[in-house]
Amino acid sequence: MTESNSPSSSPEEFVDEHREELMEILLNGDRTLRALAIAILLEGGDDPDIDLVKRELELFEDLDEKVREELR
Repeated sequence: MTESNSPSSSPEEFVDEHREELMEILLNGDRTLRALAIAILLEGGDDPDIDLVKRELELFEDLDEKVREELR
């Protein structure tokens, strides 16, 4: 196990070391992986990461609302 993956790594260190992978998951992962990436970014990300997560959540909310309207 590498130092970055050890339990003693802080969330901030994890995000710094894996930001590209987290962004890839956020944009292309399934729902479960996206939820995990969002949680990690909220816990250890900086302000731009948190802003991105907020935008993604707003897009999910808009999409959910459109699906609900179509099902009526």
